Amino acid sequence: MIKTVTSWSLTALMCMLAILSSTLSAQADEMRPGLLDIKERVNGWYDVTWKVPLNKNNTPLAINLQLPDTLTLLGNPTLQRAPAAVIETATYKGDGQSLAGKQITIAGLQGEQTDILLRIELQDGSTHSSVIRPSAPTFTIPARASKLEVASAYWQMGTVHILLSLIHI
Repeated sequence: MIKTVTSWSLTALMCMLAILSSTLSAQADEMRPGLLDIKERVNGWYDVTWKVPLNKNNTPLAINLQLPDTLTLLGNPTLQRAPAAVIETATYKGDGQSLAGKQITIAGLQGEQTDILLRIELQDGSTHSSVIRPSAPTFTIPARASKLEVASAYWQMGTVHILLSLIHI
């Protein structure tokens, strides 16, 4: 009797895991974060890399980057198609003002199921990292980065990703 119950329980558990993993694997494919990388060079020049994930139809998500008005695009951005994203690289010129207190917004992010990884490297050596989420699509650049805030943001994103993609573990 114990062997039968154990065998039945194991079979039921395996069936539940198979159903759960197939459901989670479908959701896991949705977890393709975007990337915004801003690097300040000498004299207020900024190199910006903007990676927009592709949706199920293999087209870029309908999200748009809105940088602070103090940055002016120089020339035309370069677009590169990657297997799961479109990558735009561009150069901007700052007007001499600090980026501290300025906002970056990802327009249209509220309607998507993805996060944007953000990294900003400034000429003074400071680095700001965060995760921009659909529930809060605007990031205000702080005067100083809090290591606790950065660690917390990445931990939250990693935890969500693992929970949504147990099939990958």
